[in-house]
Amino acid sequence: MSWRRVSPVLLSGFLLGFGMYIWYSLYPKYLLEIGFEPAWVGYIFTAFWSVTFLTGIPAGRLADVVGRKGPMILGLCISGVSALLLSGTRGELGNLALIGLFSFGVGIFQPSSISYLMESSARRGLVYSSFLVSNFVGTTIGSYMAGLLKTRIGFSILPLLGGSSILLGAASLLFLKDEGGSFDFRVATEEVKGSFGSSLRLLKDWRVRLLVFALLIHTFGYYMLSAFIPPYAAYGIGLDDYQIGIVVAASQVAMASSFIFMGKLVDRLGGALVLLMHVALSTLSWTFYALSGNFLAAIVAMVFSGMVSSMDFPSRRVLVADLSNESEMASLLGTVDAATGMGMLVAPSVGAYLWSEVGYSSPFFVASLINLGAIPLLLKLYRSIRR
Repeated sequence: MSWRRVSPVLLSGFLLGFGMYIWYSLYPKYLLEIGFEPAWVGYIFTAFWSVTFLTGIPAGRLADVVGRKGPMILGLCISGVSALLLSGTRGELGNLALIGLFSFGVGIFQPSSISYLMESSARRGLVYSSFLVSNFVGTTIGSYMAGLLKTRIGFSILPLLGGSSILLGAASLLFLKDEGGSFDFRVATEEVKGSFGSSLRLLKDWRVRLLVFALLIHTFGYYMLSAFIPPYAAYGIGLDDYQIGIVVAASQVAMASSFIFMGKLVDRLGGALVLLMHVALSTLSWTFYALSGNFLAAIVAMVFSGMVSSMDFPSRRVLVADLSNESEMASLLGTVDAATGMGMLVAPSVGAYLWSEVGYSSPFFVASLINLGAIPLLLKLYRSIRR
């Protein structure tokens, strides 16, 4: 594998992570501080994730038609400019529009960047895990700098720094070598208009449908409980804020330090088997955390959970790439992300109902049971690939 070929994408992933989390990590708190109603904060973040997922379908088709480089640069430019504009925007509709525009750019960037990485090396798990590590380092540094700078200067400087960083990431991609097709505006427009029809055609493959259904179940389970990990540490286990920070950090460090190993494992065992292992072990990790009775047990459970989490995206991205042909790889990546992402839109509400009406540990136990439904689907998919 030529690291020189993928290094601009790795750098752009770092700069996107830094440029987003230097403001995004404090953005909900900032909105409340300037007088936004909690409902508006919910609308804005629902828009963020919804637009990101739905954009993946036309963006994936665009990348398959015109090549990977152009959509990557376009997506980062859109996100970078919208972040710069966010600095001076205080109204509800203005923030909603700019967040939608920012996530639209991220949605364009994702399928094209992932496809480029998958096509760059036979060691797909390793190269994509390297991208995840670079992005994670960026988000970690950005989150740290956010708190430091907001305290001393104020929030408004953060989107300016973030947007500038993302635009620098777009500039770094100008040096990228792309063997994609030439741009024809008319053809590209027609292909994007027909992208949802193309997605339905891709879903006719029964193996793709199995994967989508399995990931939809798994995604629903995860987002049912994810928002309640810190609150459960406080109200279910009895930890203070300092201990909660350590527990959450332990999971993040375990996940980041496991990415490269899991990428190599995917290259050795295949995406289908590692994804099956991830889903099965996720049920155990969620249950272990819900059964944690003290600080040490919570740390152990979250370290295990972080290691299990690091298996997810390297395995699912490589599996999708393996199920597609090169001319439709980005389209399939966008289709799978959009379809499975729908699982996260209502799952937090279900988790909130369980939390308030049944008990603090109930989102974890119910999600673990729901997650089991994905295992036979992935097992069937794995057996079909082995034949």
